[in-house]
Amino acid sequence: MKLRNQPLMNHPSSSRYVLSCCLTIALVLSIQVSIKAEELSIDKIGKAKSAEKKKAESKTNTIEQKILIDAYILQADSFIKKKYYIAALALLDFVKNLDPSNKTAFALEQRIKNDREKDIKKYIQTATLAEHSFDYAAALDSYYRVLELNPFNKAAIDYRRKLFKKLSRNEQLNLAIKSFQQGNTSRAKILFKGVVAIEPDNQVALGYLGRLDRSSSKASPQIKTESATLETLQADKKIWPLYLEGLKLMRDKKYSEAIDVWEKVLKAYPDNLNTINNINQASLRLQAEEKN
Repeated sequence: MKLRNQPLMNHPSSSRYVLSCCLTIALVLSIQVSIKAEELSIDKIGKAKSAEKKKAESKTNTIEQKILIDAYILQADSFIKKKYYIAALALLDFVKNLDPSNKTAFALEQRIKNDREKDIKKYIQTATLAEHSFDYAAALDSYYRVLELNPFNKAAIDYRRKLFKKLSRNEQLNLAIKSFQQGNTSRAKILFKGVVAIEPDNQVALGYLGRLDRSSSKASPQIKTESATLETLQADKKIWPLYLEGLKLMRDKKYSEAIDVWEKVLKAYPDNLNTINNINQASLRLQAEEKN
C-alpha cells in the first residue's frame, strides 16, 4: 500500500523513461541543427561557386574585350596610314563604346583630325597650282579629293564651282573625254560627274559614265583567287561600301547583321584577312551576349 502512494516521478522506471525522452529530444535537435548547418554550408559553397563562376566569366569577357579593342585599334591605325579616315573613325567609335576612356582611341582620333587637315591643305594647294597652270582636270581632281575627306569644305566647294564656271560645257566634256582616252578613268569619272551635276540630262556625259561603271564591274570578278588587301577592297566600288557597313553595324553592336554583311565581302574576297578577323571578333561578341 505504501508503494502505491509514492509519487510517480520517484518510481525508478519513470525516471528512466523521462531520461530516455530527453535524450531522444536532444538527439533529434542535434540532428536538426546538423542538417541546418549542412544546408547553410551547401548554400554557402553554392554561392561561392556561383560568385567564382561569374568572376571567371567576367575575367574572360574582359580578356575578350581587350583582344577585340587591341585588334580594332591596330586596324584603325592601319586605316589611318592608308588615309581611310571614315573607316578608321567607325572603328574608333566602336572602341569607345567598349571602353569610353580608351586614351589610344582619342589619340588616334586627334591624329585623324590633324592628318586630314594637312591633306586638305595639301590638296587645295595642288588644286590652286594646277588651276594657275590651266590643268583644270588636275585641279578638279584635287578639289574632289578634299571633298572626299570633308564633304562640307567650303573652300573646295567654292573653288570647284568657280573652276567650272571658267569652262564651257564642251571644254568640260573635252577634258573628261581626254582623261578617259588616256586611261585615267578615275579623273574622267570625276569630270563627267561634274558635267552631270550641272547638266543632269547631258547624254554624252551619262553615256561615258555608263561605260565606266560597266568596265569597273567587268574588272572586278565575283570571286578572287589572290589574297586581297584593304586597297583591293577599297578599289571595288561594290564591296567597299559593304565592308564599311559592317564596321558601322559592329559599332552599333549589331553583331549578327555585321557578320551577314561581311560574309558577302568574303564571297568576293575569301582570303581577305581583315574581313575574316572582323567576323571572328563579331562572333565572339555575339557569343558573349548570348551567355549573358
